[in-house]
Amino acid sequence: MYYQTDLAYVHDKGYADIAIHAAQALLHQLKVRHLPAAPVVDLGCGSGNMAALLTQAGCSVIGVDFSADILQLAKENAPDAEFVQASIWDYAIPPAIAITAIGEILTYQFDTQNTEENRLRLFRHIHAQLVVGGIFLFDLLEQGILQGKNSDLKVVEEPEWTMAIRYSESTTTRELTRDITLFRKLPDGLYRQSKETHRVRLFDVATISGQLSEVGFEVQTLDEYHGLKFRPGHVGFLAVKKAP
Repeated sequence: MYYQTDLAYVHDKGYADIAIHAAQALLHQLKVRHLPAAPVVDLGCGSGNMAALLTQAGCSVIGVDFSADILQLAKENAPDAEFVQASIWDYAIPPAIAITAIGEILTYQFDTQNTEENRLRLFRHIHAQLVVGGIFLFDLLEQGILQGKNSDLKVVEEPEWTMAIRYSESTTTRELTRDITLFRKLPDGLYRQSKETHRVRLFDVATISGQLSEVGFEVQTLDEYHGLKFRPGHVGFLAVKKAP
């Protein structure tokens, strides 16, 4: 199980910035490219912060996520959006003007379907479902994300929770592991402990850009979403479907 009740809560309250800035970046792209506010599909939609801004701007949004707990928050945050609990790897994406995967969604190893073959299949599926000029906006992590270290530890303390994340990177498997220990403060003043381990795949930017180009996208790499700068090793992609 991933992004269960407490981590879903922390993700929503403490890590919404990337979804909000990505929504602003997408709205800007839709405006300058004169694309209508037709369906936007948000793969790995999380707690719906992106969907909320997009629907407020007049877009129709379908959010897809693996976690039932985080989707419950999404329905509260973005009541005008549609949400589907599913793996992004076998979800049948409907026709859309834009498809997003914000917050390293394509890196997560939550199920065995996240393979090289399925990623290429997903790229082709996304391309097929976008209108000409449609946008695929997403971000990934690069190899070497720990900047030369094999492991690292980060502790985040907030009034309502304390979270420790131990990172370890394997150059052999090209994976980053996050061992997360979370203490969330409950209404009675006591703290509840929960733990999750997330494994994420690390990528080569040139390889991903090449695969997108081969499918039929015009590709631009990004170092920010609408003024929110990425940390080193975190890379965004703006892929636009070219005319045949």
